[in-house]
Amino acid sequence: MLLIAALFAPQIVSAQDSKQLLAALDGCRSVKSDDARLKCYDDAAARLAGAQTRNEVVVLDRAQVEKAKRSLFGFSQPSAKVFGEKDEPLREISSTIATVRGQRSGLVRLTLADGSTWESIDTPLFPPKTDDTVTIKAGVLGSYTATPQHGRALRVHRVN
Repeated sequence: MLLIAALFAPQIVSAQDSKQLLAALDGCRSVKSDDARLKCYDDAAARLAGAQTRNEVVVLDRAQVEKAKRSLFGFSQPSAKVFGEKDEPLREISSTIATVRGQRSGLVRLTLADGSTWESIDTPLFPPKTDDTVTIKAGVLGSYTATPQHGRALRVHRVN
């Protein structure tokens, strides 16, 4: 499955323009004459390829979209459907804890195998351990809970 997303910058084509590019390409299917249909496809494809060359339109496959959503999990995200109309928000991730660092305040900072960094909001009685599997779930009002394989759940927020 391919997804086409318009990038957000003032000089870039709008999402409406991106939809028009795709609609023009799709509209070529209804052209009856072979020569006219080929010309229609050539013109529409050239406009779409030109927009992609100018980085006005980016084509992503589903795996790239999921990777991007995972890397953004825990950060505030725009309310726009960046990854398509049927975009469902990611509600949890699972990873391995690469490092656990205690902070002066008694909080802990977890770095996961994917490179993301999370910090506890409260002081844990039993800090998670390196190499444990951890599941981080989105809660209400932008909160997150990390549940390590061996230990108690703790409230966390994304640092990096």
